[in-house]
Amino acid sequence: MGEHVESGSEGVLLELGCGNAKTEGAIGADINLHSQADLVCQLNRIPWPFRDRICRELRCFHVIEHLDDTFAVMAEIHRICRPNARVKIRCPHFSCLYSYRNPTHVHHFALDTFDYWLADSPHVNYPVAERFRLIRKNFEFGRALLSQPARKFAEHFPHQYEKHFAFIFPCQHIYVELEAVKH
Repeated sequence: MGEHVESGSEGVLLELGCGNAKTEGAIGADINLHSQADLVCQLNRIPWPFRDRICRELRCFHVIEHLDDTFAVMAEIHRICRPNARVKIRCPHFSCLYSYRNPTHVHHFALDTFDYWLADSPHVNYPVAERFRLIRKNFEFGRALLSQPARKFAEHFPHQYEKHFAFIFPCQHIYVELEAVKH
């Protein structure tokens, strides 16, 4: 598999860290031998065993927080994406207990973390060659009744929420959807 994955004209849907919940029709990559992965691989080992521009969509749900070098991972994601490919990332928010409880998590993320890779990034001190366009980003809270007011506040005032209230009313995850910008 890997380098030899046939992408067809439209490209593949690739799920990094698919575990045992791989979407039908997707190509799954995971470190776990007992997962539904089509390709068992170590994602900390760069470059990944995929050809350039193979993905029309890439899903990275609860994986990126486990990987050592976020800049290298985002460069690899960009490399294997086709122009305008969708990249969907879900990871624990830094205020979530599980972000810190799990000893395999090496990074903790805020809502604006992935802004460093945006085509119109305000973070000019960290120039990166790989750029994306933001489709959407949002907090994901649990269903608890107490999280409802926090959700509403965070939707309207995300920076104030993270700065002043995130550890009082923790968010569970952040979800970011990007589009690969390629020339």
